[in-house]
Amino acid sequence: MMQNKVFGLAVVVAKNSSWNSDFDHSPKQYENTFFASDRALKYAVRTVFEQNGKPVLIKKWVKNIIGGKKVEDNSSFEVMNAKELKGWMEKEMGGRFHEIFWTFEDVRHFGMVYDNLNLHGVCQISQGIDVYGQGTVYNDDGTGRMVFESKAKADKETRGMYSREYVTEAHYAYDFSVNPLNVQFLQTIKGYEECVYTEKDYEAFLEGIAVGPSTVASTQKLNCATDFLVTVEMVDGEKTLLSDLKSKVALKPEKVENKVVYDVSELINYLETKEALAGRSIYKQITISYDAFGIILQGAQSDVLTSIVVNEAVQVL
Repeated sequence: MMQNKVFGLAVVVAKNSSWNSDFDHSPKQYENTFFASDRALKYAVRTVFEQNGKPVLIKKWVKNIIGGKKVEDNSSFEVMNAKELKGWMEKEMGGRFHEIFWTFEDVRHFGMVYDNLNLHGVCQISQGIDVYGQGTVYNDDGTGRMVFESKAKADKETRGMYSREYVTEAHYAYDFSVNPLNVQFLQTIKGYEECVYTEKDYEAFLEGIAVGPSTVASTQKLNCATDFLVTVEMVDGEKTLLSDLKSKVALKPEKVENKVVYDVSELINYLETKEALAGRSIYKQITISYDAFGIILQGAQSDVLTSIVVNEAVQVL
């Protein structure tokens, strides 16, 4: 079982794309600040789980829509209801939900509320907030390729229309935490002793965070990627808490050689101060990973840092 907590910061960079749109197909905004739901990142992580051949629960509602389709009605389909989903689990997974829920990769990480079970996830992800603040929205309107007969006039044809909106550039910063203690209580219940969150689970989650945004198959999400990632792995059993890491990284509005400058000096000072106040070593490993093709890193000189990963090349400090 994994014994230590992890705190982290992931920045999904969107360029001429829409990482998370509202119901008007526009990049989400609140008081002129772009933001994105935690679900957008979780969806991307789940996509990686599926591509790696892992069973995923939440997307089964979508993936198995055909399984919920009425055989006698080819004109429409229905999403499976709870009863149908339970039946699918028993048939395809060989057990009832309360017996097999831990086999689903996303449940082990994100938890679930289903079938009278309320499980807080080991991995928690905040809302993504644009910390760059220099992007603007533009429209892409056009006609579709399909030609339809007009309902008003049988001899007249019409084309479908579409409208999409993109942001020129946004840097969505997500705080996240990993706390295996959230599910430790399961091991005290008969029949659930094997519900253990492991280092291998954590590695799978980290992979999903790192590559998930760039693997989602969508035109609007093209050019979205996790270009900046900080992981702070605490010592086993350490109770010190870290919070709001995204507010401690400053992005400069002016680019240098067409790259955005990330100043992490406040973040480093915060981590050093936390350890000084504890009066002991509280970090097992601290890693900063970033894409040097689009980011310039500043203020990362510190003894608390373990390594810096530049374009997937590790520099041990």
